[in-house]
Amino acid sequence: MFCSTLFLLLLVTTLTNTFADCNALQQSRVIPPEIADAQPVIAVLSMPMTSDDSPCSTMTMSRRDEVSPSCFNAYYFQWLEASGARAIIVPYDANSSIINTLLDSVNGWLFTGGGLEVDGLAFNSSYMKTAMAIYNGVLAKNDAGIFIPLHGTCQGMQVLSLLTSMNQSVMQYDAFDSENYTVPLDITQDGHHSSRLFSANFAPSDIVNVFMSENVTLNLHHDGVTPDAFYEDPKLPLFYVLASTNADRMGKSFVSTMEACSYPITATQWHPERPAFEWKQGMNIPHSGDAITANAYIGQFFVSDARRNNQSFTDLDLWSTLSVYSYPLINAPGGAFTGSRWLVVDW
Repeated sequence: MFCSTLFLLLLVTTLTNTFADCNALQQSRVIPPEIADAQPVIAVLSMPMTSDDSPCSTMTMSRRDEVSPSCFNAYYFQWLEASGARAIIVPYDANSSIINTLLDSVNGWLFTGGGLEVDGLAFNSSYMKTAMAIYNGVLAKNDAGIFIPLHGTCQGMQVLSLLTSMNQSVMQYDAFDSENYTVPLDITQDGHHSSRLFSANFAPSDIVNVFMSENVTLNLHHDGVTPDAFYEDPKLPLFYVLASTNADRMGKSFVSTMEACSYPITATQWHPERPAFEWKQGMNIPHSGDAITANAYIGQFFVSDARRNNQSFTDLDLWSTLSVYSYPLINAPGGAFTGSRWLVVDW
């Protein structure tokens, strides 16, 4: 759902007035409330299955026609469960009634990674319209004093960049040599001082040291946002702290972690959900004890924020329809050895 021109003008004015010094903060403006819910529920936006090179390319088109028009990888809900949350699935083309009900029911939101191409990330695509409605709803909730987090992983971070900037040119497609690429994070000065994920005021120093010194962050992308594009955009540096960057194999820099200044919104270009759950041969997935602990910290951070939201799920029929436990898991090729499974959904 698109914002009206008036809303966009008001949003730009608000961002300009409120976040002018976003990347020069001494600490985050986000003040989490006390923990309110021991049973958080995270809504996960699913991906469309539209072609053989779609995010669910482990299944043939004929199988997809039989099973489902949408999916996401099981690693995401395993990661959430390991952090103490349950997950529900949000149709990528959900109507406003479902989205509004969920905004009043769940405790957090997740935009997953995926393989959508340029047209799939166009603002008029079904997926991006749904993501826009969720993003605006999360902002509105927090503006109304209802603390609710949103995290984006890989493509999810790119989606957040697009939704905040409302400018397709912040993205570069097929521009990075960073598939199957594991590196330590280059945490920025702003990340050290202004990020809840990495600053000394919030983050465990041993975890931050692992992120900075060991190859524990798994990158699986060829699209992304460069630091120059981030800082040159009129909105992104007013809304997000650029918490870390990295360089690909060719030395080209990309934004690897960002965090909203005044909202509980975080985003990683890398995949914290995979090290504990994927074992595919030929993949450079870090499985050391430090890698497992550091990546689990991101999930625990996110779910800890979700625990600070006291909303509850009262529509049991909708819960039954959207719960991840209501749908089958389909093994990827070699799934018995790799742990790779897709959750497929028949709406």
